[in-house]
Amino acid sequence: MISNVKYNIIYDLIWEGWHLLVSAGYLREVAEKALVAQQVASSNARLQADLLIEAELRGLPSHGVQRLPRLIARLRAGLAHPVADGKARRTGSGAFTIDGERGLGPVVMMRAIEQLAAVTPEQGIALASIRNANHIGMLAYYVEAAAKRD
Repeated sequence: MISNVKYNIIYDLIWEGWHLLVSAGYLREVAEKALVAQQVASSNARLQADLLIEAELRGLPSHGVQRLPRLIARLRAGLAHPVADGKARRTGSGAFTIDGERGLGPVVMMRAIEQLAAVTPEQGIALASIRNANHIGMLAYYVEAAAKRD
């Protein structure tokens, strides 16, 4: 289990301009354990942590690990649901509305991609609107995930 003291020290160092060199694998493990400690399902925690670390590796810290304290605070306050993955409702031949149920943004977004991938072969194109979800993060992550499905 991750202690709040260690977590806050890392966070404070980042915000006060200190540079801390940590391997991506270690940081991913810390982020994942911090999320699991908040009752997030391990597969959801892994997805969320992967997205945060990928943003860091691409030089996008605004979508990286600095979001973790806010996400944990939202989980603790009940503003984010630790296991919700969203409910899809088909609104047209190639259209969906996704109620994120306050779920983690990456989890809800991957659910939307699954729904879209199911109808794209027959429709040629599909779209989804997502509401009631937490921060989705770096969008390139999903574009690449969708491209890899083919």
